Amino acid sequence: FKYLLFVNMLTWLLKRIWQGYQGIGSCYFAKGEIEKSKIAFEKSLSINPKNEKLIEWMKNHEMKK
Repeated sequence: FKYLLFVNMLTWLLKRIWQGYQGIGSCYFAKGEIEKSKIAFEKSLSINPKNEKLIEWMKNHEMKK
């Protein structure tokens, strides 16, 4: 039972990690650290490639083709 609870919690956390990278990217962008921002956003997209809003945002800011 403890193992199942652990796996469920881990799955829940992993689904949200992309949001953390997106937040980090936003912070770097606000500081003007564009390259670090791009790296964080790309990491977010590697976890959640269906994030259309982030893809569009990056295109609008010339970070993605």
